[in-house]
Amino acid sequence: MNFNELYYQKSQKRETRIQWIMDECEQKQLYDDLGIIGEISPDAGSSVLFERDENNKTKECNVLQNYHQVNIETPATNTSVKIKRKHALNRFQRKRCRPTTKVIGNMYHAKIGKMDISSEPETASTHVHKKRALDSSVVGKLPDEVFLKIFRYCSSDTRVLCSHVCWRWYHMINDESLWRQISLARKAITIHEVQRLLKRNMQVLCLNCAIIKPNSSGELNTSTASFKEGFSASPRADPFSRTYHYPVHSLDFTNANISPNLLCLILMRCNNLQNLSLEGLTISHNVLGSLSGCKQLQRLNLCLCHEMTTSGVIQLLTACTKILELNLGWTNLCQFDPGQIIENLPPSLTRLNISGFRDTLVDQHVISLVQHCPNLVELDVSDSNLITSNILEYIINGLFDTIHAINLSRCYSISPNCFLRLSRLPHLRYLDVFGVMDDGSISTLATALTRVRVCLRPFSAIARPSPSSLYGTKRQTVWGYYVV
Repeated sequence: MNFNELYYQKSQKRETRIQWIMDECEQKQLYDDLGIIGEISPDAGSSVLFERDENNKTKECNVLQNYHQVNIETPATNTSVKIKRKHALNRFQRKRCRPTTKVIGNMYHAKIGKMDISSEPETASTHVHKKRALDSSVVGKLPDEVFLKIFRYCSSDTRVLCSHVCWRWYHMINDESLWRQISLARKAITIHEVQRLLKRNMQVLCLNCAIIKPNSSGELNTSTASFKEGFSASPRADPFSRTYHYPVHSLDFTNANISPNLLCLILMRCNNLQNLSLEGLTISHNVLGSLSGCKQLQRLNLCLCHEMTTSGVIQLLTACTKILELNLGWTNLCQFDPGQIIENLPPSLTRLNISGFRDTLVDQHVISLVQHCPNLVELDVSDSNLITSNILEYIINGLFDTIHAINLSRCYSISPNCFLRLSRLPHLRYLDVFGVMDDGSISTLATALTRVRVCLRPFSAIARPSPSSLYGTKRQTVWGYYVV
């Protein structure tokens, strides 16, 4: 049984009705399609396909039966004719399934439920109509202040996606108030994009574990060529101009993948920096020199940094006299004598971490430290093998009214019984002595020091941007600022 016989049997079982409204062009196209394969002649007219009743409604004649008879009388002689017949039949079925339409000029509207979908290309009038429909909705009636409040809780990726919705959202998302505290942690970004973000009056930028790549070769060649020719570029046109300074006050480059040259180019224009974290980076002498211009620097985290120089650190400490928190734990400076660094520490220092000086930090250095920084609230001298129990008396006498936390972990030259002397400090609240005593001795010491929490902080939070993450608290904060 071929396809025509099967379709003939199915057409005899049910009565089909076709209701069409066609213009002249569409009717001519249908006749041309059917006339190509010889099933119906073009001059057959509408009497062959349709007939009208008294109510001026179209009725279907027995077209399928005639179609079958024509196929029997004029069988296909080759494969191409069969394919043409099959295509014509498919077009015939699609015409039957076409929904009821109404003609308005040259534009057809198919009503589907309560929606009116137009097949005509969108013009200016239809765009205005859609805009008015959006504005009349509940979302469109909300003021801009509500949208700005919602967008503040969205991430930077979500904001970029929302900016593609409409022009109104695009202008609202470009508002500078939404780009003041941004987190690009674990993102890949170019130095040019960082420069564009910093020019948006950004205040807090988190680039934790981010990959900062240089610009393309074309951009670099263009900028270097302008300098070679001797042109004085505008501060805003040139992203690496010294005369333009970014308003950012908090930068987090913890474990970021960035070269020292790119880092130096960013820091030399951040004169308003107050909080900076360069943990785990390669810090050259030029980077330390560019930080000398940050006169307002208060928190500096240089933990685990390498390739630093003693002269560069001294230059930094001499220029930035307002530093309150400094972290120099486990840097490459641990191999050298820390005496010169301690002598140049600012007197305003309140929290200091100089852990990791295993074979270089001695009692005399700690005594000099207490004399130069009498306002210390927290002191971390852990992993120092050469300091003895004599420093405890100097700490008690020199920092009697200020000290709140002391970290003496893995200082094996200090006798465990000497820690009981710290009970004389009235404001001491935290004492960390990991690696010196076993669990039983730690519990005994905690019982003796009733006001002190012993061995509850395994990691140092001095000058670090997110100290809450060290103790299991998941908060997107950088030095107390919420970033998204």
